[in-house]
Amino acid sequence: METTRYIFATRNDLIPGLQRIESKRTLRYSTAKWQRSAHFSIYRSALDIATLGISVSGDVIGSAEYWAMNEGAPLDVRAIPQEDGGTYYESFCRSAVLFDHGGLYMQRCLIPGMIHSPGLIEGIDLYKDFSKEVALGFTKVYRFWVGPEALELLKSGFRLATGNAEAGPEEDLRPSMIPEKKR
Repeated sequence: METTRYIFATRNDLIPGLQRIESKRTLRYSTAKWQRSAHFSIYRSALDIATLGISVSGDVIGSAEYWAMNEGAPLDVRAIPQEDGGTYYESFCRSAVLFDHGGLYMQRCLIPGMIHSPGLIEGIDLYKDFSKEVALGFTKVYRFWVGPEALELLKSGFRLATGNAEAGPEEDLRPSMIPEKKR
């Protein structure tokens, strides 16, 4: 079973699917990156995430990631001592889906995101529902699911960068990759 769905989406592409899944399940979202604080931000809706549909870093590796979890699911926080004497903290939820929305970077290109199940049996049902609803109406282009607005951007020649904004366009999605019936 597919446990990672790679997406190219604008905020407008994400909103309908997020509204659908949030109408079916009571979800909350928590930041999922290592950080210096043991306090992880919690959002009651993905639409409350100020950067939804925006790539702040312009890079897949540095993108914001969130645990999308059912209300009441425990969020575990673990301290990771550092050699410099400081501490980083990481969060994890066994029944969650990892959601990286990707998005528009400085009006220059669109950076991909992903919906991922860490592979734990507890999160498979949520992964199936979440990825299905968010990507409903998207078009499969190569190995990415591309939202309607992102598809129009691709057709117009806008960059859909598969790695980062600073890399050359060699690995970008190209309009010629769009299935014939969607061109």
